[in-house]
Amino acid sequence: MGIDMNPNWIGVTIVDFINGHEKLVKTWTYNWSNEARSDNNKRKHETIEIAHDIIKKAIHYKCNEIGLEELTMGATDNGKGTWFNKLCNNEWNRTDFQWIIKKLSDKHHIICKLVNCAYSSYIGNILHVELPDPCAAAWEIARRARHQYIAGLCMYPEVDFTNMATLDRWKNTKVDFAKVKTWKDLCKQIKNLGLKYRVQLVDLSNVAVSDFQCKKSGIVIYSNF
Repeated sequence: MGIDMNPNWIGVTIVDFINGHEKLVKTWTYNWSNEARSDNNKRKHETIEIAHDIIKKAIHYKCNEIGLEELTMGATDNGKGTWFNKLCNNEWNRTDFQWIIKKLSDKHHIICKLVNCAYSSYIGNILHVELPDPCAAAWEIARRARHQYIAGLCMYPEVDFTNMATLDRWKNTKVDFAKVKTWKDLCKQIKNLGLKYRVQLVDLSNVAVSDFQCKKSGIVIYSNF
């Protein structure tokens, strides 16, 4: 299981790794309403409830490992304005969420790993265009957790950049594929050119929508991608 965290949503993806292949088992995302996120007591309560729900699903699907992003930054000025700073510094219980996930994982004998999340959103969205941004990134987090301590494996997935169907959407842009040798090369070009790479929920069809526990939770679950 991989978990991708953000002040607005939490993406969860469960992947089976069999004989060198990856198979999607289940994926979903919890999306916060503005009201639930901005109320301190409400946000803390729902954070705890979401963590417990995730572990219940990890047990149900017999997950051996859970991968979490290694987010170590404290309160800081992100240079993106007051609203963004408030969102990240005051309306996001990321450390509480990580602590609860680790505690419950230990209780149920599930290995919990913190992984380097560099470029995970870019890579996840490029490789898994059938999934929305948080779920695609969570898949990449799960992959890194699975291969984290295997000698000889790079943190980034090995791919042939000259033969990737998911890169076709940028064929007519200013991306210089002749200079793309690594994931860092590709991600930096996409960022510098300001190209859209995230797969949004509105871009997907047949999405299942449900309230988390009850309508008063202020959390909506999106699934069935």
